[in-house]
Amino acid sequence: MTSRTGKLHAHEPDLLARLDAAERLPGAEELRAYSYDLLRAAPGARVVDVGCGAGRAVAELDARGLRAAGVDPDAQTLAVARHRWPGADVRVADAYGLPFADASLDGWRADKVFHELREPARALAEARRVLVPGGRAVLLGQDWDTVVIDSDDPALTRALVHARADAVTAPRAARRHRTLLLEAGFLAVTAEVRTVVSTGPATLPMLVQLAALAGAFPRERVDGWLAEQRERAATDRLFVAVPVFLAAGTAPGRPPARGRHRGGQPPSTPTTAASGSSRSVQNSGHASPSAAGRASLYTSAVPGTSPSRAKSAGASRSS
Repeated sequence: MTSRTGKLHAHEPDLLARLDAAERLPGAEELRAYSYDLLRAAPGARVVDVGCGAGRAVAELDARGLRAAGVDPDAQTLAVARHRWPGADVRVADAYGLPFADASLDGWRADKVFHELREPARALAEARRVLVPGGRAVLLGQDWDTVVIDSDDPALTRALVHARADAVTAPRAARRHRTLLLEAGFLAVTAEVRTVVSTGPATLPMLVQLAALAGAFPRERVDGWLAEQRERAATDRLFVAVPVFLAAGTAPGRPPARGRHRGGQPPSTPTTAASGSSRSVQNSGHASPSAAGRASLYTSAVPGTSPSRAKSAGASRSS
């Protein structure tokens, strides 16, 4: 993965295949579609997906009739995106230096990105720069300290979850999405959480990865924890829940004075569009469980996943 956006390198085919499988699952697809709705973008609007990885969101936004572009710092990952989505506008760049002119975009989106950023305020300042007045910014991602796993050994479970969180650059970034947008000057900021519940055996590889972080715990205790989770999966008693935090805001009337102009080009017109509608986009990814990094825990949901909704904050306006 890259250190700035948590995306998978194209030369890691197993991880990329796992991410592909996760992104096609019902719960993840619904979350992506809802994040597109939060952009409030009309057909023809110019939007960017920051940390686009292999380009699925760019293709899905194009299919809505938007002029979508994606940026990611890893050129090999973008080569995969270009192969899968011919004609997709994807560019090598990171969240801190977008290749777009001032006030040239109507929407900005970052999915599973901010947990890998050391300077989130800088990234949102860049979002303000490229957005037109009234443009929309949308953030979504999981809080890595907030993962629920049913287990007969809650102390070990808690330690494993926290060990995984400690391996992330900014594990609690998602709970700060609303505050970060407000501090960046966005208006009408909203925040909500949707919980993805996974009860199927496809979640077991993720639990095996967690167990590898057991550290000082006795091996027999860790093996017992894994055996319990396998038994739960075999008897339909497995339960993993991951809250996904979404926040959105509107750029104010004037962009901040940055004293610079990157002179980039706006996203190109998509060659295929479904005006005003959400259309599922398919590719040839392999079915495999979720991976680390951008393929975060919540994308390990399986068919039958239940993404519940809990809106937490209505409209909060900054002065």
